[in-house]
Amino acid sequence: MKFYALIFQIGQLCVLCCASLWAQPVESPKLPASLPVGLTDAEVQLIRKETNPKDHVEAVTRVAEARLAQAFKQAADNPEAALKDLELYSALMTYGNDHTRYLNLPVKERNKILKVIEQSIFKQQRNLEGTRQQLPIEAREQTEKLVEAIKRIRLRAIDDVLGNGGIIK
Repeated sequence: MKFYALIFQIGQLCVLCCASLWAQPVESPKLPASLPVGLTDAEVQLIRKETNPKDHVEAVTRVAEARLAQAFKQAADNPEAALKDLELYSALMTYGNDHTRYLNLPVKERNKILKVIEQSIFKQQRNLEGTRQQLPIEAREQTEKLVEAIKRIRLRAIDDVLGNGGIIK
């Protein structure tokens, strides 16, 4: 009799554990990080003055592209500054992506914004690779993770726009 009572209690415990797992809240979208540290006051003002989501992300991409152009100019002479600008470029693109995904927008509007991000990354691929090639080998190795993160952002944006987020997991 004690054996059956023990089995019954174990069964109840299993049911409670399973129910608690099912009742756990769904993970909410990650809150967008604040703007990256290292931007000038003018850049922060330019980004923050845009309140419309698409305009805000376009401002982020403009600042990011300017940072990449600056890194390209400095790569041969000042690799430390160029590396810092590349890090800011990656951080800005990550911020734009996270900000877009956090907002509760209709799918069509969100996809338009993701397309802006994807197109910006696509247009700047040559500049990014050219900047990396001008850097010394030690600094070039440090940029591999940045480039991979940017490629993942672009790939995920393409997936969301063309495949409704269901192709790439």
